[in-house]
Amino acid sequence: MTSQKSSILFLKIVQSKPQPNPMKRAVFLCLFLIIHLLCFSQKYDSITGEVKNFPGGRVYLASFYGEYTRPFDSLLAGSNGKMTFALADSRPAGYYRLILAKDHYVDLIFNHENIIFKTDFNHLLDSLVIIHSLDNQVYYAFLPFIKSNRMKVDLLSTMVDLYPEDDPFYRDLCRQYQKEQRALKRYIDSIARLFPDSYVTKVMKAQQKPFMGCDLHDDQRVDFLKDHFWETVDLNDTSLLRSNVLTNLCIEYLSLYGNSKFNQEQLQNAFVQAVDKILAASMVNEVTYNFMLEYLLKGFEKYHFDAVIDHLAVNYLPADKCENEGLDAEVLRRLENYQKLSVGRPAPAITLNDINNNPIDLTRIRSQYILILFWASWCPHCAVILPKLKDLYDKKTYDMEIVAISVDRDEKDYKEAIEKGHYNWINGSELQGWNGKTPLDYNVYATPTMFLLDRERLIIAKPITFNELVKDLTGISKSGSPPSKVNQ
Repeated sequence: MTSQKSSILFLKIVQSKPQPNPMKRAVFLCLFLIIHLLCFSQKYDSITGEVKNFPGGRVYLASFYGEYTRPFDSLLAGSNGKMTFALADSRPAGYYRLILAKDHYVDLIFNHENIIFKTDFNHLLDSLVIIHSLDNQVYYAFLPFIKSNRMKVDLLSTMVDLYPEDDPFYRDLCRQYQKEQRALKRYIDSIARLFPDSYVTKVMKAQQKPFMGCDLHDDQRVDFLKDHFWETVDLNDTSLLRSNVLTNLCIEYLSLYGNSKFNQEQLQNAFVQAVDKILAASMVNEVTYNFMLEYLLKGFEKYHFDAVIDHLAVNYLPADKCENEGLDAEVLRRLENYQKLSVGRPAPAITLNDINNNPIDLTRIRSQYILILFWASWCPHCAVILPKLKDLYDKKTYDMEIVAISVDRDEKDYKEAIEKGHYNWINGSELQGWNGKTPLDYNVYATPTMFLLDRERLIIAKPITFNELVKDLTGISKSGSPPSKVNQ
């Protein structure tokens, strides 16, 4: 209902017979004015789209926070593909995603202006036309430019590395290499001069890279980027968190430290250096720093990089919780647990009953080694590793007891898996999935997860694979003591 129509309706009501007494009319007037102000004081912008070949169905509008998207509105669109979403003026500027179907979406920049676009459901990006929205017109013109520019810079850098420096053409290559780097900066600077307050300008500025001369070659160029990568990114601007810009930059930066020749330990050591650089750069702003810390923690959890996680827990957990109240409580809890779960620390006590309803007490296990294994009946990786562990356990090559904690919820599935596998070690489960006390105490977020303890119940290794477990057991048995890092 428009403001004009509501006013006409109000006049008709108050002029109708019989008239209420003056006091009631005054109360009615006040109530109407309050409702009127609440309904029409809020400004709205809109996202209007027309999607050719749209099959029809529910469309969702989601906001970004880093790489994560959260739907907050939806509508049912017909096969004509026409849709309109209203966005309150209080909505923050940033990336928004129209989710049309699984793996079918359009990303747009909302910066408090109406957005009108057309596209084809079968070719969403290639056929996208921005009819109205300055930020999106600039953004979608910028994407092919930066893609082409980076391809040229990468090719030219390779040619500069390989071409003989004493050849006259080498100077032409150098000039072109530097010209292409400057071209991106000139492009971004020209947009910034025209639209200094636009969100797209912030996004584009974050895509710049430090200028590199021809005197830098291959590994030197990588080292230079490691040291100067974040200098061109405004990490003090928290509005960038309303996009996936910073998370994409994180991935790009971490890739500088990757090496296909590295083993797991070498790769983790390299990533430890990377996270130190990222978090040092992020300290200019507490909100950005907390975001980066949480993002890195979740990312390395996903890939089971325990050495990097331990480093984050030991070095970046606030000594006083009050020092960092902005850090998410769940992230803080996990960091605290990771610190307790570092190699060399005592393993948390386990307080649950085994499958025979007897209490599990680590202090009563007198084996030289204790392997705490978290698994699930539905886990395909567990189905591979558990038979290998059973073979190792039954051969008694090592004086080792296994305490297997299931993160199952279904008791029948849990017991059937144990019976089928003939797992005659210590079995237990709270049947609460990931939310059981023991999985939470051990920060279990994937299965299988293993902790190798010594006779004193100190954590001496956190192997990821069966081969790593055997390697750890062999190494410790030969040396007669845990790895040196335990004693650090």
